[in-house]
Amino acid sequence: MQRIYLIILLIFALTSKTLAQEFCFSQYYLDKLSISPAFAALGDYSEIGVIVRNQWPKIENGYKIFSAEYQQKLPSISSGIAVRISGSTSGGAYKELRPSAIYAYGFSLSQKWKCSLGMELSYLSRSLDQSKLVYYSMIDPATGEISALNDVAEKTGYGNLNFSAGGLVYSKKTVFALGVFRLTTFDVIKNGNTAPLLLTGLINHKIVLAKRAEKNKIKESFLVPSVCFSHSQIADMIMPGIYFYSKRLSGSLAYRFQKSDYVTNTLITGIGFNFGQIEIGFGFDFYLGAFNTAVKSASEAGIKYKFENSEKNKGSKTILCPAF
Repeated sequence: MQRIYLIILLIFALTSKTLAQEFCFSQYYLDKLSISPAFAALGDYSEIGVIVRNQWPKIENGYKIFSAEYQQKLPSISSGIAVRISGSTSGGAYKELRPSAIYAYGFSLSQKWKCSLGMELSYLSRSLDQSKLVYYSMIDPATGEISALNDVAEKTGYGNLNFSAGGLVYSKKTVFALGVFRLTTFDVIKNGNTAPLLLTGLINHKIVLAKRAEKNKIKESFLVPSVCFSHSQIADMIMPGIYFYSKRLSGSLAYRFQKSDYVTNTLITGIGFNFGQIEIGFGFDFYLGAFNTAVKSASEAGIKYKFENSEKNKGSKTILCPAF
């Protein structure tokens, strides 16, 4: 029965210009470059991180997503550079891979507000191995056994160069972020199968709950109400939520509404652990509505390591926006 659901999900994955969906990590703070390339210029710490998402864990070869990134901060010139590689796979047959190079520059708007502008050049490659697909005609209705594919299976693939941009306006307690991905798409193979424009955004605000002095530094516990959203020709998503941060522990609760070929409503929970330079996060999504039990959940896991730069900021210290 689970193979039947996989076939249905692959149909969704291979329609709408062969884009599976506009994915967004629930624990997006571990992959903030997917919100906007302008995040590469924030902070005085370089970092390396990886996050993975298992969209349908109870289905064999379900939808899986990953992202890995390295950010190098250049505080003396108020800039940041990053390399990022992300991708996904569906049913073991459909695959996407997207390596990216990112640059961002930050500057002050006033004593309270700062701005960061970023740009990204990426290559989006997509491939389909039809030999790994399961068609309805291959399934024995009496036993459920799957026979071999009679026709000769083909492998297809194509890729596009993409230019993206984004911006941030932020203070000590509030951040407004916007990303415009696939702003310009260059059809490398000239097949007309380009990816549509994708808009992403984030709004959050930091509410301090408590302060304490620790080793000549002020440590805070705080809440961050947040709204994350995205829009493209094939899907819309909005995700309001609230995040809690303390010295070692963080937690999150959010609700995601996503509309593409079908509508999904998801309750999102998360927990994270902070060990100084190392940050670990786990996410658990629970689908609400008419989906079968086999596809009613998703899981995420990510880790980030921060390290100080050898060069120091020669200007004023960068203000870190909430939760980042």
